[in-house]
Amino acid sequence: MKFQKAKLTITEYDKKNLRIPYKKLKILKESSIQVSSFSISKNIAFSILTKENSFMNRSWEIFSNYITIQNKLKFKEDNLYLTSHFLRRYRDFTKTSKLGEFAQGLTYHFISEHLGYPIVHDFWDFLNLYNPGNVSAPDFVGSKIENSDSIILVESKASSDPAKIKSVFKEGQAQTKSGKKLVSNSYHINSTYTANVEFHDIDENIPIKINFIDPPGKQKQIYPNGPNFDILQKHYSYWFFIIGRFDLVNLIREGNIKEVKNRGYEQEKSFLFRPPFEYLLPLFNEVDNFFYKNYYLNIKSIEIDKSILNLLSERQSSSSNDLYFKNEITEYSESFSDGVKVNFYEKGDSV
Repeated sequence: MKFQKAKLTITEYDKKNLRIPYKKLKILKESSIQVSSFSISKNIAFSILTKENSFMNRSWEIFSNYITIQNKLKFKEDNLYLTSHFLRRYRDFTKTSKLGEFAQGLTYHFISEHLGYPIVHDFWDFLNLYNPGNVSAPDFVGSKIENSDSIILVESKASSDPAKIKSVFKEGQAQTKSGKKLVSNSYHINSTYTANVEFHDIDENIPIKINFIDPPGKQKQIYPNGPNFDILQKHYSYWFFIIGRFDLVNLIREGNIKEVKNRGYEQEKSFLFRPPFEYLLPLFNEVDNFFYKNYYLNIKSIEIDKSILNLLSERQSSSSNDLYFKNEITEYSESFSDGVKVNFYEKGDSV
């Protein structure tokens, strides 16, 4: 499978004029990150994992999202758009749940690859709670790997009208403020963000972008307790869900890292894990279908950096610095900032 990838523009706004009528927000900085069709589908699946109990539904979520992305997102000339006339077909933007999922997938990528917090969790699942009624809270909690008790809160928004950016940011700030009250006694909160994914279809010739707002001033980062191993174990278990390695899900969540390693293939810097053949077989049977020839997704293996599994095995941080990994997209693989690399089958590969 060859990747579709795009450049995603990130615009940071100053919140100084947020509550002053008729005053425009000042742009502080513009930058960009790369995003792939796979990373979006993976991020949506990870976001949904916390709300779904079925093993098979969890693992196949990534494949269904990947197929949906081919029909509703357009990768063209290094930019990302909605497909032609998308917004015209779905006039009531707030009721288009698929756009909400796209926004969450892109915000997830923004948190891990731009803000530098590779462990991203649904807010309520992070607290190990169900949403208690009408309590307002942000969508995501982001944390580091070796310092995962120090967190950020991020609300994900979606819009198609740049003129409404102030109202979107205000609503997001209210949610992060409410979430901060719920967790501040248990965790050190470095920052709270609102990310607004601004959608445009290709007919407008305006790429999809992410606008975000950061609290004023620089907050000193404090790492009081080191790794939160329950959160780390849950995060890395999601990778085993999406390749159908259900035998490893509970092992890593229970902290039985020795057995996890035994069921992988040791390499120089990582452990490699393959999906089971019976899990791949239905996908390979569809390869000759015209639709799958064009939009086929197949994970050959995942590799988890040894330093990650050693950290989870020893259950103590080996240094005062965070583990750092770079997001890198090649033709048949993608590496993520949480230390996991995904390899894909190339045309002509055998199982």
